[in-house]
Amino acid sequence: MPRKIFFRGAWISRLGYAGLEISCGDFKLCIDPGGAVEGCNAILCTHSHPRHCPPRALQLEIPTYSPFTGVIIKPGMTFKVGEFEATAINAYNDPEIYGEALPHPPGLGVGYILRLPGGATVFHTGDTSLIEDHFEIKHVDVAALPVGGGSVLSPEEALELVKTVKPAISIPIHYDRVEQAYKFRDLAQPYTQVVLLWV
Repeated sequence: MPRKIFFRGAWISRLGYAGLEISCGDFKLCIDPGGAVEGCNAILCTHSHPRHCPPRALQLEIPTYSPFTGVIIKPGMTFKVGEFEATAINAYNDPEIYGEALPHPPGLGVGYILRLPGGATVFHTGDTSLIEDHFEIKHVDVAALPVGGGSVLSPEEALELVKTVKPAISIPIHYDRVEQAYKFRDLAQPYTQVVLLWV
């Protein structure tokens, strides 16, 4: 497995457990980096769980955008981070599936749709179920999708999101066993180019 891919002027790699690093020129944007914040010029956090958003980021005075700390972001907001344009969208577990014990209730977190300087669009879902908001997303080049199941999409649910969003490239994230990523690859490969990246 490669460690990163180059797409329309940007290097994209996995970061931590459920994150992405996107580098354009000298600017490195980190999404949900966990503890791997060194070298990040700015950080986007999807929600407050420590494997996603590290408290150290604020201590190191790295510009941080999130629904709970730093620059506060809400679903529907569009904002600039360096030369990137980001739009926050809802990310949560469906109450009809999970009942009252929601690991990620509505209002806790967001996902991000990024427009890169070279024109590519990158979608990081955040921790989420397949939700109605996803059916409004169009023209995604690269999608980072959790595939570990439980509190996030399973490989089968991630496949349904791929069929909905139609990304050219899909990168599985947020899994504990590599077999989950392989299962997603085998299911989704006819609909998208699945790229498995080492951390």
